[in-house]
Amino acid sequence: MPEVHFATKLYAPTDLVGDDPDALSKFRVANGLQAHDNIVPGKAYTLDIADPQSLPVIRRINSLPIEQRKCLVKIVSSVGDEIYRLAAFFQEHFDSILAQGHSLVGAASTAAHTRVTSFERALLDYREALLAYQKLQSADNAGPGIGTRRLQAEARVRSAYQRLEVEYSRELARFSPETLRSKNRGGALSNANRGILLA
Repeated sequence: MPEVHFATKLYAPTDLVGDDPDALSKFRVANGLQAHDNIVPGKAYTLDIADPQSLPVIRRINSLPIEQRKCLVKIVSSVGDEIYRLAAFFQEHFDSILAQGHSLVGAASTAAHTRVTSFERALLDYREALLAYQKLQSADNAGPGIGTRRLQAEARVRSAYQRLEVEYSRELARFSPETLRSKNRGGALSNANRGILLA
């Protein structure tokens, strides 16, 4: 896998690899550049000109909208080499959650619910708790005891969030080498208060 950089200013290929015609030619091929192309701010490029994966990787990244590339730059700058473990984590969990979709949410889906991992189950429980809380918050006149039901729903959100935090840490540790497991990598989400506020 080639090492990818993002331009922060306008670069000519000669700014990055010098004037050697052979190096310039290989750099242009590896980065999909024409003879007079420059690398504009926000575009990805690589100096790994011998790596056969350079061109497809650079083309794929540069085909993303600029806002997604900016987001990618921020993520990489904040987590560094952990990006590979996070990518594996998200690919394993969120692809399966999205594939199963809404069928996992609700009481009628207990068979499907048992097939997911404990992290996915915690995430789905948190989602269910937020949806229930949101439903109670948006009810205009829900009758007597609405205040108590809202407090109970908020407590369920907080409890589900705590479980999600534990499962997130446990699951992410699977993707990290032993030496990095004590490193602070943040939480699954901002916090339970953010979910409650948004609901």
